[in-house]
Amino acid sequence: MTYASVASIFILLFGGIIYDLLGRRATVSIILLAGAMSTAPLPFGIHTDLPVIYFNMFKVVYSCSFIPLIMNPFINDYVKVQDRGLAMGLMNTGLTLGTITSVAGLYTLTQMMKPEYSFPILAIVQIIWIVVILSTGMISEP
Repeated sequence: MTYASVASIFILLFGGIIYDLLGRRATVSIILLAGAMSTAPLPFGIHTDLPVIYFNMFKVVYSCSFIPLIMNPFINDYVKVQDRGLAMGLMNTGLTLGTITSVAGLYTLTQMMKPEYSFPILAIVQIIWIVVILSTGMISEP
């Protein structure tokens, strides 16, 4: 977790710049795709010579992929000034509920099948969610 914290410092410094350079949709798509791609290979590290290093490598990518989502500019782009406090509270509530749902889903999947199958299935669900976000226009440029 220390590696993820150190790596996140660089992401925090350049997160806003990434949104401005690439745009909202591209940045969110890349971030969610990086998170999904770092989820799928996690259980396969057990069979390597250095499973701790393998796990930490993907944990750093996974942790760093969600930091820009937390510090997104969407509230400033789309919400009136007097409603931003409520919007941030709702965003954080949604983030917490999404995390709980994701963990509960992964726990249920790992109870039903081997981790070698459940983690890639979760990654596929995450990729489907990315396609839904992009195809429905949930994120647009300001």
